[in-house]
Amino acid sequence: MPTQTVRAYQFNLKRLKQQTMPNSEPRQQMPTYNLKAVVQETGLKHDTLRAWERRYGLPQPQRTPGGHRLYSARDIATLKWLVARQQEGLSISRAVDLWNQLQSEGRDPLAEMDTVAAVPGLSAALPAGGSAIDTIRQTWVDACLSFNEARAEQVLTQASALFAPEVVCAQILQKGVARIGELWAAGEASVQQEHLASTLASRRLEAL
Repeated sequence: MPTQTVRAYQFNLKRLKQQTMPNSEPRQQMPTYNLKAVVQETGLKHDTLRAWERRYGLPQPQRTPGGHRLYSARDIATLKWLVARQQEGLSISRAVDLWNQLQSEGRDPLAEMDTVAAVPGLSAALPAGGSAIDTIRQTWVDACLSFNEARAEQVLTQASALFAPEVVCAQILQKGVARIGELWAAGEASVQQEHLASTLASRRLEAL
């Protein structure tokens, strides 16, 4: 029997034993899915998966005796978590940093799918159909309306650590100031509140 065939047989036998042993790892950790299945499940390209694995060490698929990658259900969930963070505006490097930070604190990132929940001071409940960036923007608007300059600056600092500058500018500052302008036009906000928001926004834009 060829050596490669023997190794493949031994590998499959080892997997079978792991699945039947009482103390085997959870099914979620079992390397079951090939690269094609992961691409179909996550929407990521082959090259992207390989690049993330090489640069950031995520995910960490196992290899068959023939050198082919095998991914677990948790690997796929990890990739979806990273994609979700990108959709919120994080770069992949910042998303990986957040993942590593949560793990270093003994927290499971997959149990904290919402970026806002992972950042101290920004754990307000999301509105129906809302997103992390919507909640952060509303938190900043509320701070401005309350004349809480320190809180408003804190929110922007935390947001800047999570999101790219263009996201902070367009999604928080511009939309936030516009929202307060709408409230002022409707007689629900004062000139002083609008002035504070504009001043803080201008200051932050100069620092970006």
